[in-house]
Amino acid sequence: MKKSLANYILWGCCLWVLMHQILLAFPAKYEFLYNLGMLLQAFTLSYIAAYLFYAVYTILPNLKFQKQINPVMYQELSDLWEVCNKFSYQLAHHSNVTAYQNSDKNFSVTVPKQIENLPVFPGAVNNSKNDISDGKLINLQRESFNCWSDAIQYVIGQTDKSINLIISLKDILPEETKETLVKIVLMQKALADFQHIAKQYESLGRFEKFNHPFIQREMIKFYEALEDLATYKVKHDKYTKEQFTIYKQNLNNTNSN
Repeated sequence: MKKSLANYILWGCCLWVLMHQILLAFPAKYEFLYNLGMLLQAFTLSYIAAYLFYAVYTILPNLKFQKQINPVMYQELSDLWEVCNKFSYQLAHHSNVTAYQNSDKNFSVTVPKQIENLPVFPGAVNNSKNDISDGKLINLQRESFNCWSDAIQYVIGQTDKSINLIISLKDILPEETKETLVKIVLMQKALADFQHIAKQYESLGRFEKFNHPFIQREMIKFYEALEDLATYKVKHDKYTKEQFTIYKQNLNNTNSN
């Protein structure tokens, strides 16, 4: 049962109990009406009691656990943002087109243009040497890759890790995180499609750019998920700062004693 429906039923039961207490002040015209009212009263009180039991033994423990697990979730999704953000930088670097051309973030225009200008083999079209080390052209955190299909596989691997964590906690997650999960899954599908096309182009030795309209549209989902993940980066940084402040206060209190 959805939470909203359960809440409506609960409030309806409470309203009926209140109304029934008022109606008891007026004699029932027929005995069966009195019996029916008492029966409904018993049902509603039973539902309210069951809901209170559920709240005490399920909802409250879940809220407590959710408060404990939120920092873990923030860090996991913040780490995923770091990987995806670095990947987006590599896309911009090798295509010479950024998806963030203005504050409006019109991804439906900028992302297709970026992928359209992205060379199948990094360095074959764009010979810029910025951020290229050890002969590897695509750098993601501590990993470096020569082709897009391998780089995308690395991002997909990190995405799988985050999805598995979120799914394992799906029963206690807030709605906003469930919405984030949907965006991450769509992002993963877009990356998988991109990887499939990249492998085909690479195996054929096509020294050109990704002139593939489907992938150009699909990668919009990558940037939409990236924007959502950025909010968890902010939450993680805020939590880390708060914990550091608490640590400093405790340290000062210890030294003063």
